[in-house]
Amino acid sequence: MPRTLKKALTKEGEKASYVTIRLPKSLVEKVDKYILESGEYSSRADFVKEAIRLRLQQLGISYGSPASKKSKKSAS
Repeated sequence: MPRTLKKALTKEGEKASYVTIRLPKSLVEKVDKYILESGEYSSRADFVKEAIRLRLQQLGISYGSPASKKSKKSAS
């Protein structure tokens, strides 16, 4: 069972939880390199949030935040 999660608000005003995960160093290095070279994401957190949203979408799991709805519209 996960420990109690710290709560905060996202830029959109949605409740957010802070979580800590461990990743292989090589994976973090690849993510960091992509973030720096592409300029597409402003942080690791932004990259990871988008990766999770995309994976949920692939699995057919609905995610109802305003940000994901915008992403789906722009992807069409």
